[in-house]
Amino acid sequence: MGKILNISIQEIDDNIIEQDRLFNVYVFGLPRSGTSMMTKILELLGVNMIYTSEDEKEKTDERFKKRYGEYHANPDGFFEITNNQFQNFLKVLSKPYSGCKMIVPVNGYRWEIITTYPCKVIFMTRDPEEIRQSQMAYYAPQGVDVSYIKTALVTQRINLKKQKIPFAEVDYNYILKNPVEVIKEIKTFIRSNVDEQLAIDYVNPNKNRFKREMLIDGL
Repeated sequence: MGKILNISIQEIDDNIIEQDRLFNVYVFGLPRSGTSMMTKILELLGVNMIYTSEDEKEKTDERFKKRYGEYHANPDGFFEITNNQFQNFLKVLSKPYSGCKMIVPVNGYRWEIITTYPCKVIFMTRDPEEIRQSQMAYYAPQGVDVSYIKTALVTQRINLKKQKIPFAEVDYNYILKNPVEVIKEIKTFIRSNVDEQLAIDYVNPNKNRFKREMLIDGL
């Protein structure tokens, strides 16, 4: 009896989805955890990443300059959907091997999209205190709760596992120190067929302005 007869229809479907890249790719993470960097990396690896934030980059940069002076949270771009969210999510779903950034917690209709259609997730993590102080410098001067940050990350991880959604967890500091290793693993995970050098070159360790060893807890 041929081995093919022992494969279920579901397994055949899964193989086709994987081989033909009939899935979407999403970046999950909290603000200030490297989600913008990863979104651009995926684009450089050939994924059709959907975003609208860069359409008004000049206005955004000017607004940052007036508010923060020389400080700019993401000078290279945010790469996120900032308007017409549902319409742009439809763009993602209409073309396999497309994707976008999703800020954690991912719930509501965004979670329905994730759990309904084939996808893979790059889940960005970072030291909670680094996230907290980076958020304070950027948009939350009143402070954010580290316990919320930890809970949001743990809950999202549990939900991904519970729904058996394929995801690769990437630590922000680790990819800054080991871009070649991490990006090659991501390339394999998303079945990219383009050269990874541009993605590797995009990683800039100098972007990390809130290093754990330089921070005072609770500041």
